[in-house]
Amino acid sequence: MNKKHTFKVGKYISMACLLFVCATVQSCRDEYYYDDREPDFLGASIYDYLESEGRFNYFMKVIEDLNYKEVLAKTGSKTLFVADDEAFIKGIKEEWGFDSYDQLTPAHKRIILNNSMLDNAYLLELMSSMPAPDANSETIIGRCLRQVTSAQVIDTIGYFYDKDLPQNNPDWDKFREKGIRLALDATRTTMVHFLEEQLYQNSISAEDLNIMLNNRYNATTKDAFIFDKMVIDQNVTCKNGYVHELDGLLIPPGNMAEEIRTNGKTNTFSRMLDRFAVPVPNATLTADYNRIYHYGDDANAEQVYEKRYYTSGSNRGTAIKDGGYLSYIDNNEIEHHAKGSLFYDPGWNEYKAGTGQTTKENDMAVIFAPSDDAMAEYFTTGEGQALIERYGRNVVDAFGKGLNEAIDSIPLDVIQALLRNLMQISFNSAVPSRFPSIMDDARDPMGVEKNHIDECIIANNGLVYVTNKVYSPAKYVAVTAPVMLSDTLKIANWAINNYEYDKYLLSMGSTFSLIVPNDGCMTYYDPKTINDPEPIVYRFRYNPLAKTEASKIYAEKWTYDPDTKELKDSIGNETATGATTQIGNLLKQMYEYYIIVGDIANGNKYHMTKGYGTIQVKLEGDEVKSIIGGNGTEIPVGHKYPQKNGDTYRLDAGMIQPP
Repeated sequence: MNKKHTFKVGKYISMACLLFVCATVQSCRDEYYYDDREPDFLGASIYDYLESEGRFNYFMKVIEDLNYKEVLAKTGSKTLFVADDEAFIKGIKEEWGFDSYDQLTPAHKRIILNNSMLDNAYLLELMSSMPAPDANSETIIGRCLRQVTSAQVIDTIGYFYDKDLPQNNPDWDKFREKGIRLALDATRTTMVHFLEEQLYQNSISAEDLNIMLNNRYNATTKDAFIFDKMVIDQNVTCKNGYVHELDGLLIPPGNMAEEIRTNGKTNTFSRMLDRFAVPVPNATLTADYNRIYHYGDDANAEQVYEKRYYTSGSNRGTAIKDGGYLSYIDNNEIEHHAKGSLFYDPGWNEYKAGTGQTTKENDMAVIFAPSDDAMAEYFTTGEGQALIERYGRNVVDAFGKGLNEAIDSIPLDVIQALLRNLMQISFNSAVPSRFPSIMDDARDPMGVEKNHIDECIIANNGLVYVTNKVYSPAKYVAVTAPVMLSDTLKIANWAINNYEYDKYLLSMGSTFSLIVPNDGCMTYYDPKTINDPEPIVYRFRYNPLAKTEASKIYAEKWTYDPDTKELKDSIGNETATGATTQIGNLLKQMYEYYIIVGDIANGNKYHMTKGYGTIQVKLEGDEVKSIIGGNGTEIPVGHKYPQKNGDTYRLDAGMIQPP
């Protein structure tokens, strides 16, 4: 931080210290000067200031109607962001279509007041600073991006019917006709601000700021914004806090999921996101809601739900064991799981990245949400066409009226790759000037350019870039793609993903040959028991109905006749996880043996595998016809899939045995 910024922050801290010292010295006297009067520099109360100005009548009316006049007319500690009468009427017209104040309901008024108010007194310059995390640390200057507002979750609960519920998700079917009492999130909304010190500390340029504000202003980094509203008068000091005036009425945006759902330009993308949404019963909200709205009327008490999204690795900042997904118990004591997940919950108001690395105040998320036109082009003539041809081929008029239904047919664990690729965990790392450094799922540059951005939407938990381009994940074009898209390579897909070979095989800077046995021929003869009277064979199986992803793979354990290979006695099953790691070790050994860096059709007879084993290939011209493994068994190639970073070879008649 340079001297200019140090002086500016230090100036306000010094003023605060001086006031404290003066008050302390005065308190030592027998007669305190301010016992019967208030310091002149404090000015009027917040309410009195608004009244004296004569141009905040509608905002004052909101305060009065919500019985908040006494609070804002007396001492306290509040920060209020206000708009004058002209901006107020313009705001309710643009947001809700209202022509007059009288059309506002109490709910609308609570939205206006509570989301324009902070429960502490903040000079604008100090809003971008965060308290010291402990007694031995200093104040964190310029790192605060968001503040939790005075709004309460209970005020956001609404009633939703069919058209406002996820259309392609069976978890919501029972609520379509009767409706559901729902909180779009069960955490409090936050206020996003762009202030000089914060922009400076995070190296966010004026060009970045203007792009994010859709070039509505010729803004500089010295200007201050709350969401997309400019602060035009700041730091009006009142005896109970501060007032800051905006050039527009602050009606807060929703979270990213809701902004994507309601902006009218990203309907297809929203439909895809909402396949991962679930209605989770919330006991706390249920109790609070019924205490307020149905007190003493148990017969009409209502169940309140919150809208959540399946995520992997982290359940809203809490690590999920074994890399599993969000699960929940419904009112019938049934546990719900999903076959796919997102990187994070786009509906989480108090979003923070990871499991503790950041706080909700110092960063937020980013989503690159393709427009409906971009989505249509991607799935009909672009890289997504293969997904429609694979999964949506039975949908009538898939490339026209039925495109959304065709996209719905893509399994969750396949479509998640696209959605995850478009979700970035850090706003500070994804502002327009940092587009070249944004990586895709293969850790290669994603190729985002400023001219790809049609619109920016600042949500309360992140920034949505509405794009005219779809950034396809490497998973759709790499050697792993045929495995992911196949119904008969589930074991291979599980092993590649669970043992993280996908991170290796997604590299577009290398050429791979990937060998994948069909599920039906995954039979492994244990070489350690080959000379036993009853040698052992493992037959790998995939169970799609297993409760967790980690338990979907198991192996049947049999004895067999070494001469005829006929199975004899079943001696139980073993899973790939749990107390024994033998099955997991076998799968890892296989895939170390099935991955070759390079082209096995290059004319050479022998090739070294990733695990330093050796395979032999038989060629006809430049085509691989069969592969011979460590035990000398020759297996014909069932099918070859040319991909962007190599070739995938499917085996249908057996699996090559590692030595």
